[in-house]
Amino acid sequence: MEEENAIPTRLKVVAWILIVLGALAGVQTVLGFVAGNVHINLVIVAIFFGIGILRLENWWRKIAVALCVVSMFAAAVSFVLLPLIGTDLDVVLFGIGSRSTFSSPGMVALGMGVAAIFTVLFFWMTQTLREKEIVSLFEDKQKPEQ
Repeated sequence: MEEENAIPTRLKVVAWILIVLGALAGVQTVLGFVAGNVHINLVIVAIFFGIGILRLENWWRKIAVALCVVSMFAAAVSFVLLPLIGTDLDVVLFGIGSRSTFSSPGMVALGMGVAAIFTVLFFWMTQTLREKEIVSLFEDKQKPEQ
């Protein structure tokens, strides 16, 4: 338990966000199978990223950074493109989304708001995972005990 107490709260928040997003992707996949759709949402692996981060495994941190960067750019592109092609879109971002039509200006604005929130969220997660203090936690765990 001593090691868990050494983990900063913001890192725990990042890990749990990844675990929850992975679990939501799993639920989406199961619901798709139940509805007769063969759809596997690969964001399910975010569960392992979150667990690896809680265990201070540096490899998982590095992969999570890459996933967050890609997701941040995807959300930002969605924010920009949504008003341009905002009709009849299936919107699924990081396992969360809906199958709906964004034909009204209000729905386009809502979609842009969600994309903006996810852009900021993934930016914060990326910055947190790259902080010197956080990186040193992972590197210290990898060093053999003397």
